[in-house]
Amino acid sequence: NGIGGKADIVALKFCWADMMANDDIDQIFAIYNESIFKLKSKYPELTIIHFTAPLTTNQTGPKAWFKKLRGKPAWGVEENIKRNKYNELIINKYEGKQPVFDMAAIESTFPDGTRSTFTKNGKTYYLMVPEYTYDHGHLNKIGRKIVAEQFLILLASLV
Repeated sequence: NGIGGKADIVALKFCWADMMANDDIDQIFAIYNESIFKLKSKYPELTIIHFTAPLTTNQTGPKAWFKKLRGKPAWGVEENIKRNKYNELIINKYEGKQPVFDMAAIESTFPDGTRSTFTKNGKTYYLMVPEYTYDHGHLNKIGRKIVAEQFLILLASLV
């Protein structure tokens, strides 16, 4: 509604709950990409920051073990696979061309630089560092500080 002509920088950040196990990630990305194309066409000077989708931890403990016995994935596994796919699409399309804030990379990186991962069917996927959340999905004080610092660094690089 015209804000693109007034703003210098805009961004859209999905919540982890916006991408669940049954979602069609290719369709979500196609709609996102089409919307970005239209926005850039209408406001070519506008800087758009593309966010990767946030991750969650995967369910662990007795419930996860019981689900595995029943042939079902623990909560978070299929959802994080979908989020990882979306994140690959964002990075492949926009990185190096437009600003990308790789929130998933930040959330999945331990202070020592290693990544929090899991493997399914021989492929490695990222998930949130457990110490960065209070409820398996939302950032706690530590996680918020780490993500905010990196976002401020990105913003400073754009001015």
